[in-house]
Amino acid sequence: MESILSSAHTWFLESYSQAPYGDLFVHLVEGIKGADRLPVQIGEQTLGPYFPVTVEPYSRCVVVQFKDVRGVFTHPEGFDAKDPGLSLAEGRFLRQANGSAFREFASNTTTAIDDYRGDFLEWTEDQIFQVLVGEPPEVYLDTRAPNLSIERGATWSAS
Repeated sequence: MESILSSAHTWFLESYSQAPYGDLFVHLVEGIKGADRLPVQIGEQTLGPYFPVTVEPYSRCVVVQFKDVRGVFTHPEGFDAKDPGLSLAEGRFLRQANGSAFREFASNTTTAIDDYRGDFLEWTEDQIFQVLVGEPPEVYLDTRAPNLSIERGATWSAS
């Protein structure tokens, strides 16, 4: 599962969808790290040089499919806050969470966890997705081309 994702420098969110009572599909596109370091200008300050990371016409696309979805919470990474109860398993892009404030919230406000007789898994990705599911997600390559019309901010890599 993680092998497809870990074979890329990074992944950008393209879209996600879920039909009522259906699977959650998260569509990602590969971020390609440029070959040459460039200076990064932020206002009056010059940083770097860093490698630009962009979506290219040849970027691979993947789908992360979550089944038996009981709850979903997603937000842009820039809005993430410290969660003292967050306990994550190893992984780079897709990780199992063994505890979190989201799990606590779901337990206190829904029966999504109480009425399930098994372990719940929570998985996160870079646009942060926390998903309560009854089984691990599936990750597979998609045959579609990247959506190059999505406006993205500049992304840079130091290494």
